[in-house]
Amino acid sequence: MNNDNLSRIIAYCQYHSLFLSIWLVSLAIVIIISIIFLQQPPVSESGLNSESNQQNSISPNPTNNYFFYPLTFCFVFFVSSYIWLILNNAEFAYHDNSQFTFVSLQDKFFDFPIWRESGRYWPLGLQEYNIISLFSKSIIAYHSFSIFQLLVTIFCCVSILPQIKLSYKIILTTFILILPSFVISYFGLIFPERNLIFWLAIFLFCLEKVNKNNSSIYLLGVFIATQFLLYYKEPVFLIILGFALSRLIIKALNQQIFSQGKSKILEFIKDNWLDFGLIILVLVFLGSYIFYIQGKVETSYASSRQEVNTLFTLISYLRINPILSIFLFVFIIRIYGLIINKYKFNLIWDALAIGHVLYFLAYIKLKIFTWYYSAPVDFFATLYLANISFIILSNRKKYKYIFLALMFLTFFIFMINCHYSSYAILSRKQEINAKVQIAKFLDDYRQNNQMKEEQLEIFYPTNSGYEIMEFSAFLNYKNLSILIKDQENLNGGYLTMKAPELFTDNLCVSYRTFKCFYALKPQADDLIIFIPIHQMLGSLNLRNDLPIELIDQYKHNCVQLFHYQPKFTGIERILYLFCSNVIDEQWLNGYVFTDFEPN
Repeated sequence: MNNDNLSRIIAYCQYHSLFLSIWLVSLAIVIIISIIFLQQPPVSESGLNSESNQQNSISPNPTNNYFFYPLTFCFVFFVSSYIWLILNNAEFAYHDNSQFTFVSLQDKFFDFPIWRESGRYWPLGLQEYNIISLFSKSIIAYHSFSIFQLLVTIFCCVSILPQIKLSYKIILTTFILILPSFVISYFGLIFPERNLIFWLAIFLFCLEKVNKNNSSIYLLGVFIATQFLLYYKEPVFLIILGFALSRLIIKALNQQIFSQGKSKILEFIKDNWLDFGLIILVLVFLGSYIFYIQGKVETSYASSRQEVNTLFTLISYLRINPILSIFLFVFIIRIYGLIINKYKFNLIWDALAIGHVLYFLAYIKLKIFTWYYSAPVDFFATLYLANISFIILSNRKKYKYIFLALMFLTFFIFMINCHYSSYAILSRKQEINAKVQIAKFLDDYRQNNQMKEEQLEIFYPTNSGYEIMEFSAFLNYKNLSILIKDQENLNGGYLTMKAPELFTDNLCVSYRTFKCFYALKPQADDLIIFIPIHQMLGSLNLRNDLPIELIDQYKHNCVQLFHYQPKFTGIERILYLFCSNVIDEQWLNGYVFTDFEPN
């Protein structure tokens, strides 16, 4: 790193010194107090934890399990293929990638996303790419960080739940890696859910170590993971608060602490500083949120994305997410069992389950449905259900029929997840490739027709202002000049964007400078482009990607210059088998026309 880059980082940190001071000082105080306390061994959980946490009576030694070695080989091959799919044909052409092509790839830092006008407060979002861009601006470098997080997450998954055999945990981790929300979070660059899963995995790993041997190093790991978690997504404080408060309440009731003297209460705080420290970090987060956001919201982010009602939002999540549905069902049964003293409260898993249910209910209350928002809940739910199912796995003869039913259900969910995840990967890859190929065509078209110094107007019959803006940002990144705000010279070699949509101030969207102009129909010499945009995962009609009848009209009234149709090669052919029922010949096709002749 050269001195200029170091100076940029220092200047950036100075500009955000208030937030960074709050973030670092609060974490430092909690850590220093934990060191001073030299936390004593916590209250034994033997009287609180359920029978599902007993050590596995089956030896975990892989040398006596011939199934372990081929399973490990297959898992390594699976992970290698997973990474290859992330990197294959990757480009900065997906949704919201203008946050890279317009910012960090242009030698500008992406500012802390503290968006007062919309009420958003996730300051650590996308900050890793500011650092990565100082070393490399390649798509491989950007995805490499995601791959690093993936490998750390895998390590944590096979390390936690020590009572479960390693071979079972390899299968469990494979199951986690094909969760649709997990796939999207790790294949994309923009989703904070990837960071949530990463730090949640570290949180769980460190928490189990603290629970086992009361290690001060891992206790620090819990606090550090928590501090990162809180500032990636606003509702995360509910996970931490629900976890810490439920543990404190159960421990206080178990020790009858409220009927004892002040010295016992102080001792209780010292012995349970992990939970009190987490609550302090949550309170600091809430205080900073109020300081930065309260009274400054103009149009709430949540209100602009609300569904019809809470019931519709809940059904939308459960309809495409069997793991989430089963988790909520099991959670309700378990809470009832805890109330009637059938089960004993697990201070790790049941407490975290309460926090994750609160996190999910926050989105239901806000009436926000976006299928990958449940990614951290899906991740935890899979581990939670595996922990609950351990007693069945370790006593297969006793629970023979329950075991068979569990295996059938697991396979059924696995196939559903393969369907959705395969579609998510292919649709992402093909949408990106379609934009890349259209951009390449435009560059070749201008060069072949010697139009590099001439204005070229492009008409988009169906794409929204946001979609045009995102494509414009990618074209600009690929050195195709786009007409932007305050450029008065319309005779330069710019691409000018038009669409049958009214644009405020002739901007595609208000927060980017790319120009878009209203036009009811194209001119004869315009290029007419259909950019394929895939439907959201879980859409009632995944095939409805392009208006086929309108395209047929343009085919009749225009000259077709370019046509992109997805083709699958290698591993993508295997993925296609899982979702071929929702992919037809018209799926994610891209078109470029000209010589428009209206009837």
